[in-house]
Amino acid sequence: MPWKEQTAMSQKLEWIARLGYWDGTFARLCESFGISRVTGYQWRRRHAEGGKGGLQEGSRRPCRSPSLTPAHIVQQVLAVREEHPAWGGRKIHWRLKGQGHAKPPARRLQSAPTA
Repeated sequence: MPWKEQTAMSQKLEWIARLGYWDGTFARLCESFGISRVTGYQWRRRHAEGGKGGLQEGSRRPCRSPSLTPAHIVQQVLAVREEHPAWGGRKIHWRLKGQGHAKPPARRLQSAPTA
């Protein structure tokens, strides 16, 4: 007999379905699925607000990144790189510093991800 494959979404939906006819405590239902009560309350709220779509996993990407290099500096670095394709990070760093940038980016630039 093949194994029954379960996804996270199918487990959430099964938990929601059991919640409707469960006669035990909320904590016991959560325990039977191996989740905390906080997670159970979260799933119940998300399902009430958004139905099945509310149970989808959201993005874990942070909204902000304080160490991210500003876009205008990234553009300047790319302009220097285009002008001098053989230059590495150190030379680009010193070129921007020579152009009057008080805090040019480090030799290894952390730029915005291309999504």
